[in-house]
Amino acid sequence: MTWQADPVTGINVVDEWYFAVSPAVAAARLGRLSFARALWPDLALSISEYRGLEGIRLLVHAPWKGTAEIWLEACGDGVIVHTYLRVTPPRPEWATPRRLRREAQRRSRYARRVLWCTRDILERDRRPGEPAVAGPA
Repeated sequence: MTWQADPVTGINVVDEWYFAVSPAVAAARLGRLSFARALWPDLALSISEYRGLEGIRLLVHAPWKGTAEIWLEACGDGVIVHTYLRVTPPRPEWATPRRLRREAQRRSRYARRVLWCTRDILERDRRPGEPAVAGPA
């Protein structure tokens, strides 16, 4: 997980996870607007590009403005899930370095909890070393 906070550019939160599930299983669950809303529940989101097995790109409308993405990258028999959130604050006067840093950290921690729970659900009872989950979860 990495994040940046800058009064001019806002916040940029990037995270990567490996899910031991097939690209089709990952896309069915993670490549949807409903999952993006679970990651960032307080943001107004709309899909700017649906990328099928590679995820979705989103526009962030309010209260923050910017872009977000859930990129699903096939890797071995699983998927690397990349999440990106690049937004500027609702009011420029609010954008102190300290507030932006805290906001980036808060958003990162929340998204990580959602991703962790989702990975546990999708991988179900798969043990380390076993093949990725190929069927519906």
